[in-house]
Amino acid sequence: MTAETGVSAANVDGAARGDVDVPALPARAAPARYPCFDGLRALAALSVVAYHTITEFSPSWYTGVAADWISRLGSFGVCVFFLISGFLLYRPYVLAHFEGRPVPELLPFWKRRFFRIFPAYWVAAAALFLVFQLQNIPTFLDGLTAFGLLQNYRAGYEFYGIGVAWTLVVEVSFYVALPFIAMALRGLAGRTATLGQKLRTQLIGLAAMYVVAIICRVYASDILGSSVAHRGDWLAPSRINWWLIGFLDWFALGMLLAVASAWAARGGRLPRIVHTLGAHPWACWLLALESYWVMVQLNMPIDIYLETEHIQTLGLTVFCGLVAFFLIFPAVFGPQERGGLRAFLTSRVMVFLGTISYGIYLWHIIYVKQVDIWSRDGVLPHNLYVWFLVILGFTLATATISYYVLERPLIRISQRRRAPRPKVGADHS
Repeated sequence: MTAETGVSAANVDGAARGDVDVPALPARAAPARYPCFDGLRALAALSVVAYHTITEFSPSWYTGVAADWISRLGSFGVCVFFLISGFLLYRPYVLAHFEGRPVPELLPFWKRRFFRIFPAYWVAAAALFLVFQLQNIPTFLDGLTAFGLLQNYRAGYEFYGIGVAWTLVVEVSFYVALPFIAMALRGLAGRTATLGQKLRTQLIGLAAMYVVAIICRVYASDILGSSVAHRGDWLAPSRINWWLIGFLDWFALGMLLAVASAWAARGGRLPRIVHTLGAHPWACWLLALESYWVMVQLNMPIDIYLETEHIQTLGLTVFCGLVAFFLIFPAVFGPQERGGLRAFLTSRVMVFLGTISYGIYLWHIIYVKQVDIWSRDGVLPHNLYVWFLVILGFTLATATISYYVLERPLIRISQRRRAPRPKVGADHS
């Protein structure tokens, strides 16, 4: 998904108000650019495709070590997407805070997010219900639930419609909440805050978000377990871990990268370890691999929404977040034109797959279910590799059409700015 990351120059208040521990910072005129993020989106989307395809058909070799590693790819892909959104979407807000500029306009932000998510989703959902007929819509309220991306807020409907849509519910909730989160952190710092005080407020606020999410996810079943949710109940307290608040920790990690990036953009000093890891992307990915290995070895649950022991839930939350954090880290810090890993992420194939990744994410689960039906009906042979090629082929073709015919034109429309209305009596000569 696209996000606005451009920044404009502005004077920085801070040293002038007695912030002796932070130097006066030069304004940054050029917008930031992160060329590796399309490749990261491709990795996340393909991880989810592999997870759903293999777990749906469960080949004979899907046991032991292979199952341990593959079964967690779904949570990994979702986590990467959430961190990317946290970084790209929050960076303009925190940079504006550091520079003392107004926050990005509310309605244009929501307009861009709406056009980026809903139209392509509506087309895919309509295809699932009306063309492939994989599910039905018994009532108007069920249709509103599915097409309005409200599944997480109605008990028993989390996987209704497109199975992966529950993550879009969380994403959309984040889009709605982000401007208010940003304004709250800015308000807590105060109008007269020095640059250092602004930074500390940001870090404390993100730490609070992280802790609240973990508490919510770990203890929701105990604290709210007495509140039994019946299918169809709206805003059932026992399902709070499905809401945005239950995933704020992952968004907070992406937002932390945004704070560090914005701080560096304004000339602030970062810990030496940041520069070291940024200069050695392979070390970051090695840490990501190590975190994934620990998650597997400690037998963390395969999905974040499973009912598990508290320590398992906490472990999955922390280690899956670390995997995504270290994976994304070299795409934010360090010379973006150097290193084999960055070259891989910015290759034409990965950039293309990242560009159409939203369509891949939406459509693959539809084809997974349809191929399962075809295989049981004898239309396709019972061969995982054939199934995978059919799923991947149909998914890539549909995602490409979706992007170039629907998504890209709507992105351009959503980014148009309305010309200011001329003042009455102005000279137009």
